[in-house]
Amino acid sequence: MSSRPAARDAELAELRKQLDAERAAAENWRRIAHLRSEESAALRHRPSVRALLGAERRLAPLTACLEAAIDVRPGDVREQRNDDDRRDTERDDHVALTPPRPLRAGRR
Repeated sequence: MSSRPAARDAELAELRKQLDAERAAAENWRRIAHLRSEESAALRHRPSVRALLGAERRLAPLTACLEAAIDVRPGDVREQRNDDDRRDTERDDHVALTPPRPLRAGRR
């Protein structure tokens, strides 16, 4: 019976170590978040950053309209490159040398 309390004490000690480590990690992340928040606030008050953020905010509607008009998505270019890599060399050369077809009058 003496081994059971010893095992239980060892288990409790291990749990305390884990709890202390988790508390230390949580405190570390809180400290990092606080520092980043302070740095972000200081950065936002710089005149050049404020001007760029203002310009970005004012241009956001125009950017959204342009992206919708040309239907650009971040993954489109990467996916096209992957498709090109799958083709054989002869076909890639042929595709690269073929000029694009002119747009029809009715299409935009």
